[in-house]
Amino acid sequence: MQPARKNGFGCRLLSIYLPALWLLLLFLPSCRHTGYSVTVKNIEEKSNGPIYTISAAMPQIAQLPDTGIQQAINQTIAYYVQSQVQQFKEDINQTQLYNNTRSATNNSPAGELKIETTTGLQNNNMISVKVSTLYHNTGAAYPEYLERCFTFDTRNGEMLTLDRLFVPGVPYLKTIADYVQPILIEQQNSSGYPADTAQIKKATEPIPANYNTFLLHPDRISFFFPYYKVSAQHQPDVWADVPYSVVKPYLLKQYRRW
Repeated sequence: MQPARKNGFGCRLLSIYLPALWLLLLFLPSCRHTGYSVTVKNIEEKSNGPIYTISAAMPQIAQLPDTGIQQAINQTIAYYVQSQVQQFKEDINQTQLYNNTRSATNNSPAGELKIETTTGLQNNNMISVKVSTLYHNTGAAYPEYLERCFTFDTRNGEMLTLDRLFVPGVPYLKTIADYVQPILIEQQNSSGYPADTAQIKKATEPIPANYNTFLLHPDRISFFFPYYKVSAQHQPDVWADVPYSVVKPYLLKQYRRW
């Protein structure tokens, strides 16, 4: 009987490629362990006088190594959600007083507040979340849809505006605007609303105010445009996605690897 032959060639290949494979897995965003989680605290409330319902999902970070940073991030998000809830209650009461009626007397609802949350990018350096609000006061002509996004550096707790992600002085806004503008025009034309090219050009001008609401994802940045900025007609709000590769050359070094 001949002794078993060792697979020396296979072992050599493994020793050559294993370090490279390890580095690849280390830097893939989907493979990195963030060390913290995002939980949701639900706020549920019903009132019979006036009649309204509140269903609010409030994202909160848990298990971040630095509890002080975790608390600062959670307080910022909680303040926004709780402010929305409080403002809704005040508006409902004021509307009822102004109309000199109470919805409970005729069993008609006075309003509804619904807040949902979506987690975008979540890695060791950053967390990006979206808070979507349906705000319906029956005393108003239309329901309101509000979008607010929060992006934090989880290493220090700082809230990141778009400009904080990029190298100062680079034309990142123009690059984004050039990419987003034809997307919005195509979206409008394909949705049955003739695109108002002039209005869309104004809405996508490369100025910070047009790109305040953004959500980071592992492979892209999503920008929010309320309907009234892109069209004179009442219609759904729109989001436009810009691939990470489009803006990567302009990002600060610490944010180039999401």
